[in-house]
Amino acid sequence: MVIRHFFFFFPVVLYQDGELDHKMMRKHMVDIEDLNEIAREQGATCYEDFASMILEGDGNISAIKFHPPDS
Repeated sequence: MVIRHFFFFFPVVLYQDGELDHKMMRKHMVDIEDLNEIAREQGATCYEDFASMILEGDGNISAIKFHPPDS
């Protein structure tokens, strides 16, 4: 049980609402190119095309797309 604590961490918001969290990015050794790579894999041009990007507990980065408001 204790060992899992060292290998698992809670999700960390790296980018949200147009703001990068540079402190968390440095702490988790993620740079802008990492975010842009995830964006390109999902068919976008850069991380700013997303509403947020989250570093998941398993080390993967999730990108949340903007959702247009319902009219």
